[in-house]
Amino acid sequence: MGNCKNARSAAVAVPALIAGLLFVLSGCREDPSGGGGNTGSSRSTGPRSVVALGRLAPAGDVLEILGLPGARVDKFGSGLVEDEQGQPKLIARPRDEYGVFEGGIVQAGALLVRMETYKLLATQFEAAEAKLKFAGLQHEQQIRMADAQVLQAQAAVAQAQAKLTEIMAQQAKVDALGEAAAVAEKDIKLLTALKRRDDALVTDQQLARQAGQAAIARAEHAAAAEALPAAIAAARQAVATAQANLDMARVNQQSAAALDPTIAAELEVDAARQARDQAEILAPGAPLSGTEFTVLDIAVQPGEFVTQMPIMQIADLSEMVCIAEVYEADAKEIKLDQPVLITSSAFSGDFAGDDKGLRGTVQRIGNMVANPGLTNRNPLAPSDRSVIEVRINIDPDQPGANDQASRLVGMQVTVEFLAKASDAKSGDDATSSTPQASPTE
Repeated sequence: MGNCKNARSAAVAVPALIAGLLFVLSGCREDPSGGGGNTGSSRSTGPRSVVALGRLAPAGDVLEILGLPGARVDKFGSGLVEDEQGQPKLIARPRDEYGVFEGGIVQAGALLVRMETYKLLATQFEAAEAKLKFAGLQHEQQIRMADAQVLQAQAAVAQAQAKLTEIMAQQAKVDALGEAAAVAEKDIKLLTALKRRDDALVTDQQLARQAGQAAIARAEHAAAAEALPAAIAAARQAVATAQANLDMARVNQQSAAALDPTIAAELEVDAARQARDQAEILAPGAPLSGTEFTVLDIAVQPGEFVTQMPIMQIADLSEMVCIAEVYEADAKEIKLDQPVLITSSAFSGDFAGDDKGLRGTVQRIGNMVANPGLTNRNPLAPSDRSVIEVRINIDPDQPGANDQASRLVGMQVTVEFLAKASDAKSGDDATSSTPQASPTE
């Protein structure tokens, strides 16, 4: 009979256990965070709210400061943009709050990290700049010399052409000498004829003098006529040579302009500048832009070597957001500009408590489904569900909200997506769903 009682007890216990498991599973389906607490009867009627896990993050995300692996850190910067004398150009808060230390403030464009190789690389950069300057002066000198050679060659061509013109003009002189020789020959013939007629008309001396003049005229004409072609040929050759020299000078002029040694020198300067800049890391952003970053974490200290991991992490905490991970089945319940309540047991002051927290609105709903990046600490929470990221703007008009969110970047929080007033009115006639539970952070 005892066995019958045990059988009846087991028959009652099994359905009860199954009913309990169905209730837990039903609660896990409604609550994507798998939390175990009830939010209260005030939220059990009207449209179903969605509860999810989220993390607090800067609006501009966390920036990882990387260095060249193998380099050794020499020192950290002051966190301030300084002039040549090392004085800060702009200070917006007490100076002791600035610096490269965890929790310190650094300005955009300020020095963060300097490597031990910086001095050597800076010297090499200065040497490359000096080499570039010398190459520029050398190039200018080469161009001036090439220009001078072109001018000299042009003058030589002009001189050769003038000489050719002068020699060509001697043809008229040769022709005149030929005519003079012909006249002298005629005079001899005339005097000879007169002497034959009357010996007294022309003396032998006159005839001999005229014959000598004729011989001189013939000799001058013959000499000039013989030398002129050679002189013309030589002058024309001189013109051709001068023109060839001018062409060569122009080629040298073009080569001097094209073969610029400063191009290679500029490449050396760029390479030296890049190497130097890699040894000195500045905070991103334009100097004096007013942007300030907070140092969140420092992984490498002065004297240590840089690895492939970030040297430090910084972020602009002037505007914080919340990135919620909503189960894909609940994504249809989320709307743009939907009000949100962000709570955490780590919040303090006016933000501590179940019904208190940070107010916000939905800014963007992601389109990509992925595995959860946040860990739900509830052992009954499902681990095989996919999520969609929802970006939430923290209400800038809520006093102290951004400061509270920026206290712990990356902190895991509970995010409750509240129904709008219009949704709540339309949901009064709807059947209330199972009350949502707060997720375990």
